[in-house]
Amino acid sequence: MIDIKMTNDGDFDFDQDLQLVSEIDEIKQALMILLKSRKGEFFADLGMGLDQRMLIGKDYDLNYVSSNINNALMQDERVASVIVNEINVVGRKLYIRFVATLENSETIEMEVALDD
Repeated sequence: MIDIKMTNDGDFDFDQDLQLVSEIDEIKQALMILLKSRKGEFFADLGMGLDQRMLIGKDYDLNYVSSNINNALMQDERVASVIVNEINVVGRKLYIRFVATLENSETIEMEVALDD
C-alpha cells in the first residue's frame, strides 16, 4: 500500500511537499495510527483503534494494557502476531515498545508514545 507520509506526531508537514510512504514504512505508520486512535472515534469504523480506557492512571493493569495494545495492532490484517516488550508510564504519557511479526514473516520493532 501507499499512503501520505505523516510526522511522528501524526500530522502532515505542510512546510514541505507532501511525501508518500510504502512497504514497511507504511505499515509502521498504519500501526502508529491504530495505537494513537481512540476506539470508537473514527466514524467510518467505530471498532478501529485502541481502547484507551484505563491505560494511564492510578488503577491501570499492565496485563490489561498489553492486551489492548495487542488487540489494536492485530486489527491490521498484515500483522500475524505482536509481542509487547515494554510499557512505561511517565507523567501522562504511555510509552510502548513492541515487535510485530507480519504475515510475510518480516518483523517490525517500534516504540510509540501516547498522550492521555
